[in-house]
Amino acid sequence: MRLDRDTLIRIAGDITERDLGDEIIVIKNSGSEFHTFRDTALDIWKKAHEGLSAGELLAFVMKEYSVAEDQAWQDLVAFLHDLDDKKLIRD
Repeated sequence: MRLDRDTLIRIAGDITERDLGDEIIVIKNSGSEFHTFRDTALDIWKKAHEGLSAGELLAFVMKEYSVAEDQAWQDLVAFLHDLDDKKLIRD
């Protein structure tokens, strides 16, 4: 996935989610793997449902967690690439 601040982040359509309050379980319908998100990952996952750009997610992370832009971007890109590798987001 080509990723820059203008890239729209969209959740894949073939997943099932179970929100347990302080964590969410995501299952890819075409497989048997499940993924659990907590804390910052949970917050980013929920915001990604709003169809935000990577830059908008970055602004959210910086504001919510009072983290420097460079570090926030580096961590966000790593997380989004991980989601892409697991086919949980689409471009």
